[in-house]
Amino acid sequence: MIVVRNCITHVYYGDGRCDTYDGHDPTKWEEFRARYFEELDTNPTGVSELLSHVGDGPVTFLFSSKEMLRNNAHALQEYVSKVLD
Repeated sequence: MIVVRNCITHVYYGDGRCDTYDGHDPTKWEEFRARYFEELDTNPTGVSELLSHVGDGPVTFLFSSKEMLRNNAHALQEYVSKVLD
């Protein structure tokens, strides 16, 4: 199980290029996700480490955004779910 919670914590951004998208504009969400997934794809070691924790039991992804649905934690949850399927 992967739980997403709002918290003032920086969790995982790789090199930080995709740590935010312009004011959380919903029209830019797809572009943000695509860029974030590309960044994750370029870091197989980090993704592998993350996935090893997912196998240990419940994982909580934290985020510090006012945007409850379009944020890095939800994007990361989606990415991990796709990789595990």
